[in-house]
Amino acid sequence: MTAQPEPLTIDDLDRLARWERNLRISFTVGVGLAILWFLGLMVGDPPWQTALASLAMAILIITGISAQVGLRCPRCNRRVAFLSGFALPPACARCGVGFERRDR
Repeated sequence: MTAQPEPLTIDDLDRLARWERNLRISFTVGVGLAILWFLGLMVGDPPWQTALASLAMAILIITGISAQVGLRCPRCNRRVAFLSGFALPPACARCGVGFERRDR
């Protein structure tokens, strides 16, 4: 029988919740910008505006990917982002510590 790991602190859980919320916001903003970029191409914006929008999209994609793969488990330091898409998994696959707040 495996012993349950000691739960994370409230500060650690809050940091994980902020990461999850920020990742969802970034994705929503990215989709909105992609739609605006596409509509701008359809309407025929000036070339400089299309180039600027393309650069903004590239920066958004790079920062989104780095945010996705940058989160680590506060307990064992394993990358958490590879375990899920836009939501935290219920627990770390390596150390088993839970990521869900118990006071909610």
